[in-house]
Amino acid sequence: MYRDNIGSFWFITLMIFGGADPGVFTLGDASQMFILDLLFFFSNFLIILHFLNMLIAIMGGTYGDRLEVGEQIMV
Repeated sequence: MYRDNIGSFWFITLMIFGGADPGVFTLGDASQMFILDLLFFFSNFLIILHFLNMLIAIMGGTYGDRLEVGEQIMV
């Protein structure tokens, strides 16, 4: 699946959108399965954390804009 750069890019893209399957880590002798599972968990955690921070920033900006418009209407 990720033998070359294009396959690696595709796997990361799928992981960002939640479609990656960590089951391929068990193929072969699975000697690095623990490390790959740990990296998979942390990368998904960081992606979710980043998306939530972006959502909070967008909502905070929208709230600030609406609050400013509301104050102008009150004046």
